[in-house]
Amino acid sequence: MSEEEELIKRLVYAIMEQKEELAPDALSEWYNIIIEEFRKRAPEEFREKLQVKQNPLLPMKFEIVVSKRALKYFFEAVESVMPRMPFVTQVYFLKVIELVKERSEQAANVNFDQ
Repeated sequence: MSEEEELIKRLVYAIMEQKEELAPDALSEWYNIIIEEFRKRAPEEFREKLQVKQNPLLPMKFEIVVSKRALKYFFEAVESVMPRMPFVTQVYFLKVIELVKERSEQAANVNFDQ
């Protein structure tokens, strides 16, 4: 096998591996791990304030429902689990944190007087 073919083979393998790390089943499992970690960290009154719902028609789409007061514990749970995640999955959850922060800030800045 030539050097070029070997390089292509390694790239294909790396791409396939990363694709598996973002599969809906893999992400769902990481969400379950995060929920467990959240429940360990959150005070008693917040332990049931996090839900992650996977869309049955669009399995890559997850809805995160979390109390505003429990956001801190959600972020801590994600960040504590991240070192165990593959790199691509870490990037995915960094984006999740970013989006949740943006949406919570938008909700806090809503002007109801208009």
